[in-house]
Amino acid sequence: MVLPRKDLSMTSPNEPTVAFLSTYLPKQCGLATFTNDLRAAHASPDSFVVAVDDTRRDFPQEVRFVIEKGDIDSYKAAADYLNSHADVLSLQHEYGIFGGSDGSHILELLQKLEIPVMVTLHTVLQDPNDGQRRVLRRICDIAQRVMVMSDRACDFLSDVYGVPERKIEVIPHGVPESDGVEVASEMEAFGNDPKLLTFGLLSPGKGIEVGIDAVSKLKPNHPNVRYFVLGKTHPDLVAREGEAYRDGLAARAKELGVEENIIFVNDFVDLPKLCSYLKGADIYVTPYRGKDQIVSGTLSYAVAFGLPVVTTPFIYAEELVAKGGGLLFPFNDSDKLAEHVGRLLGDPVFRGRLRNSATILGRTMRWPVVGRRLREVLGEAIVEHKDKKVQKMREQARLV
Repeated sequence: MVLPRKDLSMTSPNEPTVAFLSTYLPKQCGLATFTNDLRAAHASPDSFVVAVDDTRRDFPQEVRFVIEKGDIDSYKAAADYLNSHADVLSLQHEYGIFGGSDGSHILELLQKLEIPVMVTLHTVLQDPNDGQRRVLRRICDIAQRVMVMSDRACDFLSDVYGVPERKIEVIPHGVPESDGVEVASEMEAFGNDPKLLTFGLLSPGKGIEVGIDAVSKLKPNHPNVRYFVLGKTHPDLVAREGEAYRDGLAARAKELGVEENIIFVNDFVDLPKLCSYLKGADIYVTPYRGKDQIVSGTLSYAVAFGLPVVTTPFIYAEELVAKGGGLLFPFNDSDKLAEHVGRLLGDPVFRGRLRNSATILGRTMRWPVVGRRLREVLGEAIVEHKDKKVQKMREQARLV
């Protein structure tokens, strides 16, 4: 569905028009936020968004076309629109955002497309089912460039999906600038109390129970420790069971005697507000339960703000911690989490060393740096696509 927009023709002769295809704000999900930041980092007035939607949202001005998730004809219409209005497509891929079996509807769009494509993969499964492998392999076949955010994801693409390494680019998850950010007033209210933070949409996979249990073990030596759990409950979870999960977490904290130490902030905060919480935290905690996660925007943001991170060893976390700035603890192990946090709180020199390492790493992940590399890769995709078209025309001419 084309959206009515006032100014659709701002194209500079020297700047390709980039379309970004993804979920998009105001949808409350990490992918929508990432795409908004990605578009801003591209810094071109000609870029626009094609949003995938499962409801009728009031999208901002930069969204020019909306794909209805379950309507296969909508994907075909989007391909026609992109062919007429864009020079290159930046596609964000995540399981579950596209319609069809294993998200196969997106293939209808890609197979009609006449412009180059760079796809960013936010999940690369190590053990996919046959449909997942087929769809992702076909997406990568069509794309000129495939972007992932971890080395292990690159290995999976090559070994499991047969994607040529020449197509794959490993580029860090972009993060915001941390300079000049003010501390959240909600954190300032607790003065010098040590502050832990986890943020993101709340669901059982986040492992918040482990964090609450760890706080109960920290409390005897650190009675004023505060654990901020920032984020709304995942909307899919709310649709199924209301706020039963969040209520269960609050009940757990009360049962363990740490209800005053756990601060739940039930809100999907915008970027400035999120940054203000990161600025006020002392330690970032990711007690996630799933080991196969190949990217984490939340963990990337924490590193950007120079926070020492204490995290379970999912794929992305292992790679990030190996570069400095954090500690790993086993899945579901609240004892080890409490031990690591206790060490950091009790040893300011060690905590400062990790903070310095995180800060140095974070500078390489800031959006201006990542945005420059992304523009380079998009340019490479355009050149390669153009070269293939010229080669095809020459081959056809020889047959005449």
